[in-house]
Amino acid sequence: MVPQFLFYFGLLFVLYLAAVILVLRLEKTQGAATPVAWLFIILLSAVAFRVILLPTRPTLSDDMYRYIWDGRVQAAGLSPYRYTPRPLS
Repeated sequence: MVPQFLFYFGLLFVLYLAAVILVLRLEKTQGAATPVAWLFIILLSAVAFRVILLPTRPTLSDDMYRYIWDGRVQAAGLSPYRYTPRPLS
C-alpha cells in the first residue's frame, strides 16, 4: 500500500510536469513573452498543490513538532535549550 503522502506527491508531480511542458511549448510558439493569464494559472496551481498536501501528516521530517514544543517552552518564559520534549534517560 502506498502511503497517503507519496500518493498525493506523485499525483501533484504529474500535474506539475504537465504545467512545465505546457509552459515550454508556449515559449516555443509565442516566444519569451508569456501572457499574464498563464502566469496566474501557474501560481494558482502552485497554491492548490500545497493546499492539497495540508491534511497529510509530515513524513519526511518531524521538525514541526519540535518547533511547536520550543514555542510553548519559550512562551512560558523558559529556555527551549534547557528542556527537551522527552526526558533524557
